[in-house]
Amino acid sequence: MIESSQTLSAIAAACLILSASVQGAVAQQSKTLGGRIIGEAEWQRITPAASEFDVTSPHHFMVRKKVFSQRYQERWTDQRSTRDGARLAVFYERLNVGSFTTSSYEQTFERLAVGLAGHFGTDVDDIRYEKLSRAFRLAYLPHGANHCAMGMRIFGVSQGGHTSFNGDRNIRVTVCKQGAPDDPLLKTSH
Repeated sequence: MIESSQTLSAIAAACLILSASVQGAVAQQSKTLGGRIIGEAEWQRITPAASEFDVTSPHHFMVRKKVFSQRYQERWTDQRSTRDGARLAVFYERLNVGSFTTSSYEQTFERLAVGLAGHFGTDVDDIRYEKLSRAFRLAYLPHGANHCAMGMRIFGVSQGGHTSFNGDRNIRVTVCKQGAPDDPLLKTSH
């Protein structure tokens, strides 16, 4: 009987330690060996014809999609793009619930531009912004010897009676060219 109570005490202590370590880990994200967060949607390759929108000349693009319960995303990458050279990438997102609005547009756009600058290793002070319309902005930023522009536009079905512009979709296009800055060329590439 003494052996059993010692065993039970050891099991109880182990359960307390396990319980404490699990409760401490609740705030942490569980990841696969590849680094993907468990429960997060994975990018799946699709053909351009299976996309939700048309591109004039899709044969150079690799298209991937992610499907969530409340949103759908596509990432288009021109396969001729190079890491430190010319680049063309498109990110498309559609909401199943809610909408993108002009009230949050400015902050979201600038946050994305700062994130892109961080990805490129560009100083945030080097970003220049241009407003093309109420729901279409561009950010120009250097990337090594290249110059890039990221544009973002809200469009699609308006949900609700908002007085500001809104839509259930947005698209972000990033274009980079080698050499000296050429804002008109980067702007017309969007």
